[in-house]
Formats: sequence, C-alpha cells, structure tokens
Amino acid sequence: IDKCVVSGEVLIGNDAVLTNCVVMNGSNIGNKAVINNAIIAPNTVIEDGKKINVDSDEVVLIYK
Repeated sequence: IDKCVVSGEVLIGNDAVLTNCVVMNGSNIGNKAVINNAIIAPNTVIEDGKKINVDSDEVVLIYK
C-alpha cells in the first residue's frame, strides 16, 4: 500500500498492491489484487487477483 488513504472497516487481502488510491468505508480488496490510481467507492468488492488501471496514469472510480 503506497500513497493511499484507507477508511475504516476496509479489508485488504494478502499480497494486494494498492498505489495512489482512496479506499472508502466497507470495501473489500481481494488477495493479490493490483490497483493503481483509483477511488474505490464504499462497500465495493474487488475480486482476488483483479488488476485495475495498472497501465494508466488516469484516475478511475470503482463502484459495485
């Protein structure tokens, strides 16, 4: 986890990699997920191994 803001009640799985992210309350990040430059809305579930925005400098919004 690098340069991220993580709200309360967030679960981040083993070996997950988050860079430049805002993770809002109640979200669940799966094991080995890789997420770059993202705002993750409340109560969003990211599946194990999911790769999001890894090759982009744009900021994306992720919601359930």
